[in-house]
Amino acid sequence: MGFPTLGQNLACVALVLHFTIVIVTTIIFLYHRQKFNHRPHRLILLGAIGNLIISGAYYCRLIFWMGFSCTLVLWGTYLGSALYFLSLMARGIQLLVVVKFNTAKVHGQLQDTFIDDKNSFELMEHESYRHSHISRQAQNKERVTDKKLTYLVALSIFILVSAISVMQLVRMLEPGFDEYTLCGFGWHYFPFFGMTGLFLFLCCPWVIYFFWNVKDAYGLRNELITCVFLGLLIYPMYFVWTLVLKEQLNSSFSSYYFITLFMLLSHLNTVGFPLASMVYRSRKLRTIAAYDSEHFYRIFESPEMLLHFRNFAVRYLCSENTCFIDDFQLLKQYCIISGQSGAKGSSIETPLLSTKPISIFKSRPPAITPAHIGIAMTVRKFTENERVPVELHVRFLKFYRTYLQSGALLEVNLSSSAHTSILGQIQNGHITWGIFDEAKDQVLALLYDNVFPDFVQNHIRKKAII
Repeated sequence: MGFPTLGQNLACVALVLHFTIVIVTTIIFLYHRQKFNHRPHRLILLGAIGNLIISGAYYCRLIFWMGFSCTLVLWGTYLGSALYFLSLMARGIQLLVVVKFNTAKVHGQLQDTFIDDKNSFELMEHESYRHSHISRQAQNKERVTDKKLTYLVALSIFILVSAISVMQLVRMLEPGFDEYTLCGFGWHYFPFFGMTGLFLFLCCPWVIYFFWNVKDAYGLRNELITCVFLGLLIYPMYFVWTLVLKEQLNSSFSSYYFITLFMLLSHLNTVGFPLASMVYRSRKLRTIAAYDSEHFYRIFESPEMLLHFRNFAVRYLCSENTCFIDDFQLLKQYCIISGQSGAKGSSIETPLLSTKPISIFKSRPPAITPAHIGIAMTVRKFTENERVPVELHVRFLKFYRTYLQSGALLEVNLSSSAHTSILGQIQNGHITWGIFDEAKDQVLALLYDNVFPDFVQNHIRKKAII
């Protein structure tokens, strides 16, 4: 179907391209959502829907002109903008809270929770951490989950729909009502202009201020700041073109295109760029293959390198993994002490490391075997199926409640089979020496696959030696 003017044909082509790019990239993104666990999928989907609503309303107005109701333009403007900007703000708040929580985990010396002179009963009852700052950050993180923020955005949209309905009813009851005024700069758009300007010129500088020194390896901070700068650049152009330049330059080029251009560029920044980065990262993993697992395990033997690696893991929002390995080594030490106390004058036959502690925390006892060696292999005096001594049950349960229990403060990401196996032993009370060894292997694999390649490249750039 053809349209009578060049402007209408241009709008039709732009509509098809815009919708195709947004829909296809969003579907691909959601299909690979397991590779983007650090991103709020629901909020990104809401942002894509808002993108389609506001862009579709403007494109349809340009294509069909007087045949497209200005009421739909009004509703598309408010609903699309609210969905997009509210989801963007929610993502920013979530990122800030998650980064603070990860920083608190690394610097909070959570290992002290295991070093406690209390008896077993008191340890079992002691569920609150000594470092209240970490607990507060954990509570904040729980408040800004993807699911809760999505519900909050939906509630805000419901309130907005009610307000627009009232505004629309008041407008229609006015004498001499002309629907065409809903496409212009009437008073019904003043709240939209005011809220958008408030968001861009007050909220966004606040976001830039708080996020400027935030470092995350996934580019979430860069995406948010890029969207802010795009808005600060394009939003004023909408008014400049409409009020000043439209008649002088090209009356057929609508100022609506500035809004749709911003929506498309910000979507590519949020969804398209991560997809491209996924391909780039797979290539980077292949280039880093020369640094085998031996180099990776050496990190946990060097206090200085381990400190850098912990801080580097904060950027990947996975500090619980390094904390898991630290406390696994500490739990291994208690097993060593228990095993040695039961041995008859013989030491445990395992490849021992230096007796100096590998951690920067002075309160921690020395690590006896490398991080990749499990407890069952370390305590060779016992079989893997033999139960641990009763006096160690409380420490094994504490470790489980800290890292593996569903909803734990420092819950690590494990496979369902590993969770099922561990939970079965915990519920049956049949705790073996190797109960956490598979979980340790999976956590090390996550660090090796996700954090180690960039850690190596970062030190290569700094001409450091691993």
